[in-house]
Amino acid sequence: MHESFSASRPAGRLTPVRATLFYAVFSALWIVASGYLLNLATEDPALLARFELAKGLAFVAFTSILLYLLLRFHASPPDSVEEAAALLPGKRRLAAIFVALALVAPLIGFGIVRLHVPQMERETFDNLGIIADLKARQIENWVTNA
Repeated sequence: MHESFSASRPAGRLTPVRATLFYAVFSALWIVASGYLLNLATEDPALLARFELAKGLAFVAFTSILLYLLLRFHASPPDSVEEAAALLPGKRRLAAIFVALALVAPLIGFGIVRLHVPQMERETFDNLGIIADLKARQIENWVTNA
């Protein structure tokens, strides 16, 4: 009975265990990579909270699409090995999907950095101006008291 069960199931068929592992790996990579990039982008807690919200919504959107695709594939399982092979994406397409998903978090991080850099530059120049004024007053006081 065990042989007929394994023979009737195509080798490439997405099982619940495989789907769960795929989801877990994708989710963990998304959370770690995007969290790391967000922490590099800003130290402002209010801005970080907004970015975390946007990151969370993007995560829900991507995982919803993945769930739909997994359920669609699982809802109408192929009748033969040939049909299963025809439903599976080719190696190039699978590689392209993987690369696209892997680039999502870095691209979001890059966008956040591009949006946040002008504010950081402005704050840095303001701080440098304040320090320059303070040093000028200190030197002025030193010269007048000497």
